[in-house]
Amino acid sequence: MQRSVRWLSCRMPRRMLFITASWAVCCLTLYASVGLAASQTYIVQPGDSLYAIARKHQTTIMDLRVANNIWTDHLDIGQILIIPGPSSNQPRIPFTEADLDLLARLVRAEAEGEPYLGQVAAAAVTINRVLDPRFPGRLYEVIYQQVGGVYQYEPVKNGSINRPAEESHRKAALDALYGLDPTEGALGFYNPTKVSQGNWVRQWPITAQIGNHVFFHL
Repeated sequence: MQRSVRWLSCRMPRRMLFITASWAVCCLTLYASVGLAASQTYIVQPGDSLYAIARKHQTTIMDLRVANNIWTDHLDIGQILIIPGPSSNQPRIPFTEADLDLLARLVRAEAEGEPYLGQVAAAAVTINRVLDPRFPGRLYEVIYQQVGGVYQYEPVKNGSINRPAEESHRKAALDALYGLDPTEGALGFYNPTKVSQGNWVRQWPITAQIGNHVFFHL
């Protein structure tokens, strides 16, 4: 995605999450097949157990196991867990079938080849922009936004946004629409291997690193 919104104000740095590709693939293997909606993530602390985490977040051990594909009682300090909530009919933003298709196509264009959670993250960033008053208030307008004549999303500029989405991209878009945001509210992302050290985009506070992408707040 293009990031030429220099006029946005910077906020204080937040805690940064590092999510490996292997973890993201395994922890969501079963998540999409059940009727759970994730509302947040949680970083495992010393002394934590599935029982304690389930009680703290008012969920069940089984729901934690299913959402994270964990079938032993072993947890690693620093491990990031998806905290599931009950199924909800209330998405973060209103959307139509056309909006869902557009967001899923964006997920494919921006995050194809990324772990599933990285695909959800790409969608979540776009939704976060819709909810931020500094950006347009509709999904289509955010994705096709131009600043200074420059598209904010590279796939819009190069046309890859027009490739049809696959089912996994659609699921990632739906998970993001219904509350899963592993980026902690990020408003942008980039691939650090493709961005020079002096690029202005590196000035923003990093909130998460998932797969090949770094996510940041403005």
